[in-house]
Amino acid sequence: MTVLTNTVTLAAGTAIIWNNHRGRNYAANHLDTKFDNVQADISCLEKKVEADISGVKADISRLGKKVEADISGVKADISGVKADISRVEKKLED
Repeated sequence: MTVLTNTVTLAAGTAIIWNNHRGRNYAANHLDTKFDNVQADISCLEKKVEADISGVKADISRLGKKVEADISGVKADISGVKADISRVEKKLED
């Protein structure tokens, strides 16, 4: 009877260890898959952020050029107004 009990105990213990080993392998493989998926998600998000940054830089550049053009237009208008004032002053002096 003792031999039978020891054999059953050994078999049960071996089965538990085998199942734990298989479970750990599954968990490790499953965790690696999860990490790979997270890394892929991060990579995708990085690409989207980089694209957004490029778009913002292009917008800033375009707005900068527009502001420069507007400033040039305002300067030209100011020069025209100064010339008009000068002509009016000359007429008033005459």
